[in-house]
Amino acid sequence: MGTLDELLWLPEPPPQKRPRDSQRSRLYSAERVLSNRDEHGQPCGSVDWTTVAEVQAFVDRVTRSRWWKSRSRVGKIVVKDGRGGMSARAYRSRGQSVIAIPRWARTRRVVLHELSHHLTPWTAAAHGNLFAANLVDLVRRWMGPDEAEALKESFRQAKVRHRR
Repeated sequence: MGTLDELLWLPEPPPQKRPRDSQRSRLYSAERVLSNRDEHGQPCGSVDWTTVAEVQAFVDRVTRSRWWKSRSRVGKIVVKDGRGGMSARAYRSRGQSVIAIPRWARTRRVVLHELSHHLTPWTAAAHGNLFAANLVDLVRRWMGPDEAEALKESFRQAKVRHRR
């Protein structure tokens, strides 16, 4: 018989194969239409946050909002320094939801992209229509309706599926 901690530990479900990520490059190109603006439509600098703690504060603000809680069962998301990596990443490790964010990626646009990964079920395509729809919703809430409409139009032009 093991300790209480061993008895209460639940393993993560076995990894499932995700559907093919067929619109990834089109989605990345279409995302470039987003400017760096906050939820009030005010312009931000090229990098919105300089420290991991600042990014964590924004992520906490999003994930503690009623808006997030009504759409996701993911609670705490830990932001880690992604220096040394070439890209920002959203992943799960040891039961923990994580975003690794290099310095260049500490923008609202990139952080919302990574949050969309955590909002989208892991059984869906990584950049599929559900991911894209979630990204539009995140942008609408945290960057404003004008940015969301610009993103939707860019998705249409690039033939990125973005409906649920």
